[in-house]
Amino acid sequence: MTVWAGDMYPLGATADAGGVNFSAYSEVADHIEVCLFDDDGVEHRHRLPEVTAFVHHGYVPGVVVGQRYGFRVHGPWNPAEGLLCNPAKLLMDPYAKAAAGSMQAPMLCGSSRPPRLFGLTCSILIASATSALRPSDNYQVQALVTDVSQLDAVRQQIRKGAGTYGPIAADSWKGGHLPYVDNMVNLLLIEEGIEVSQKEVHRVLTPLG
Repeated sequence: MTVWAGDMYPLGATADAGGVNFSAYSEVADHIEVCLFDDDGVEHRHRLPEVTAFVHHGYVPGVVVGQRYGFRVHGPWNPAEGLLCNPAKLLMDPYAKAAAGSMQAPMLCGSSRPPRLFGLTCSILIASATSALRPSDNYQVQALVTDVSQLDAVRQQIRKGAGTYGPIAADSWKGGHLPYVDNMVNLLLIEEGIEVSQKEVHRVLTPLG
């Protein structure tokens, strides 16, 4: 199957009458594959052929709404530096409109319980705050920074203050839709003055925490 160049935006999967455009952002990936699954569960991998401003994208003709898919990211693996590319792992699209099947969260560091995700929306991050939110290896923390110009500084602050990057991470956020699938976040902290709709909060929070 021929994969066309497609468009870099919008991120995620966008369908039209002829097929689906797939788009995923990564600053470190060497390349990204979109993985399509047929009715028998057989996986068909297609490399996204174009990269524009760290956005890997491609258009797959003939794909229709309801197609099951995921991403595999090829690139460097160095957790201490926050480099977590691992094509052996099938990744969900954070912009997916729906999810099918079941998912078992990976266990961390020999723990018998899955990792818990804490989300923090803020204008600028204090590294000590994120460290306090991660009392053990069973926890992951993601900060969503509204001031994009501060993102690099925030990431450096995490590396310096928390001594790690990856389990504690930061990404930019322009408001509105939170970049999580339904029922994914165990705890969401929202800085005073930042607006997140109650409906969106309820959508991302895991029932019973």
